[in-house]
Amino acid sequence: MAGIWTIGYGHTSAAGSPKVVAGMKINDQEAVHILRADLAKVEKRVSDLVKLPLNDNQYAALVSFDFNTGALHKSTLLKKLNAGDYGAVPAELMKWVNAGGKRVQGLVKRRAAEEGLWAKGDFVSSNYVAPEQKKDTLLKPELIASAGGLLSGLGGMASGSSPIQWRST
Repeated sequence: MAGIWTIGYGHTSAAGSPKVVAGMKINDQEAVHILRADLAKVEKRVSDLVKLPLNDNQYAALVSFDFNTGALHKSTLLKKLNAGDYGAVPAELMKWVNAGGKRVQGLVKRRAAEEGLWAKGDFVSSNYVAPEQKKDTLLKPELIASAGGLLSGLGGMASGSSPIQWRST
């Protein structure tokens, strides 16, 4: 525990209004409103700080990291990423697991989730939200066959004999 007051979905006074004080209470609607305002600031900051293209998962991992730490701007992670070292990001994320000078298991888990999101697009969840299981299903052969002439020119790709796999979303 770092001794920082939070409310709602992790809002701190450092994030701006409202100032968080002991005993403060808000309702669910206020918590969502504050979260949206905080995320808008963090999303803009990540977009402004990162000078290289990111996919949606990479962007989300960095937004999660900066939302939690507020330190992307001064991190070695950002310097390495902007120098083109995308591969350095997972290890740099894992350096941010201490609070109050001590390793915090909750931060270890959060950084691991962000690392997973960066690497493969997994959902980053809180301790309170269970991730949805996304089921990837290959298109059924009968769907490919019913597309007839449209897919016939694709040769081996439609038959599954190439490295490309057709997936439904």
